[in-house]
Amino acid sequence: MDIIQKAIKIQYGLNLKDDEELNYPLKIIDELLVGILMIDLNSTVIYVNKKYTEITGVAYENIVNRHINDVRPKAILGKVMKAGKPESNIFRQEGDVKYFVDVAPIVINGKIIGGITVMKDFEDAKIITDRLKQAEDRVKNIEKLLSNKFTASYSFDDIIGESSAIKQTIILAKKISNSEASVLITGKTGTGKELFAQSIHNHSKRRNKTFMPINCASIPKDLIESELFGYAQGSFTGADKNGKLGLFELANEGTIFLDEIENMSLDLQKKLLRVLQERKIKRLGGNQNIDLNVRIIAATNVNMEELINNGIFREDLYYRLCVFPIHLPALIDRREDIKVLTDYFLRKFNSIYNAQTSISENAMKKLENYNWPGNIRELSNTIEFLISIDEAGIIYVEDLPNRIKHYKADGSKKNNTETKLKDQIKIYEKQIIADYIDRYGNKVDDKLIIADVLGISISTLYNKLKEFELI
Repeated sequence: MDIIQKAIKIQYGLNLKDDEELNYPLKIIDELLVGILMIDLNSTVIYVNKKYTEITGVAYENIVNRHINDVRPKAILGKVMKAGKPESNIFRQEGDVKYFVDVAPIVINGKIIGGITVMKDFEDAKIITDRLKQAEDRVKNIEKLLSNKFTASYSFDDIIGESSAIKQTIILAKKISNSEASVLITGKTGTGKELFAQSIHNHSKRRNKTFMPINCASIPKDLIESELFGYAQGSFTGADKNGKLGLFELANEGTIFLDEIENMSLDLQKKLLRVLQERKIKRLGGNQNIDLNVRIIAATNVNMEELINNGIFREDLYYRLCVFPIHLPALIDRREDIKVLTDYFLRKFNSIYNAQTSISENAMKKLENYNWPGNIRELSNTIEFLISIDEAGIIYVEDLPNRIKHYKADGSKKNNTETKLKDQIKIYEKQIIADYIDRYGNKVDDKLIIADVLGISISTLYNKLKEFELI
């Protein structure tokens, strides 16, 4: 054992003289679940641990202090030691005994002082391999579950409408799909913001990756940070002892859709801004930075400029999110699509309810005249309700909900043709400005160029940007 004790003295310091202290590492080695054999420079076996004798069936006293090739004729440890190059995962079988060995020289301070064999029992290795395979299968199952659960179902082909307003919006959304920059989708409730978010994702290079929808209003404020960024082990009372992955980590390489972003607290807004700037996240209670590669699409149905002015939303985060702004027109601003959408929902819900319901001409006129404050979602819900209760096979005016049946347009909007024309002019004007911002940029100097190209003053441009919610 002299060679081992010398190695230990060199490793742990020459001041270690106590035999118990010198032998302590050997006691640890003796309890290892792999077999260990050591030889000196003369290829004499100087040590084997208990596991080695269990695997080989060779008693300690029948191998120690003997030349290795006398007791293990197939051993190559002596040659490996002299060559100075280790070898690993060598398969051995003696009778019914199967095992793998790693062999290497023992090097101290640059000098070879002996050799070591590490023996892994075949059955132990098989158990470890099986466990690794099981773990890999679980990971694959989890990945499959996530990919099935967090996928974008809709594409631009699923967006129904023939109006110039919706067509121009689709054209703009397609243009920005392949960019990696953040998108802010604005529009009233029910205009289809998530439908557009999914379509942008499915039209992008990330289409085969995760699409993670997160409604910022639905997660309790005291949980949203840990849900978004995860938490480390033992971060707080009641936390999972193993920690937890956050939704951002789960969406890595894909797209995160932050709906109702205006509900995010100022403290969390600050952390989200840091994530956008550094492209890294840190779990709650953790110290490790995790690289992040996600595209963020945010959405809101409120006037963000007003929230900024009132100190409710950070201006710097707003501009980080609003690299590409998309505003979805309300249904009242695309009235010509009401009939197209109604026909679509009739087909959809007739199929679901195994019905053949149609709608009368007068009832259709009522739908086209209504202002639809809930937009497309309200129209969809209305048609589903009408089909589910229909018994005559046709929807008449008297079947319509009272809010639609008795709706009268505001006096200032009696001239429907004039209203449509004004609306169309505004939509076209807005689209031109949005296209120029897309082309030239959104900085102050860019806006000066845009105003000059359009032949308007910079103040007029800012007024229109504000009116169309493009800033």
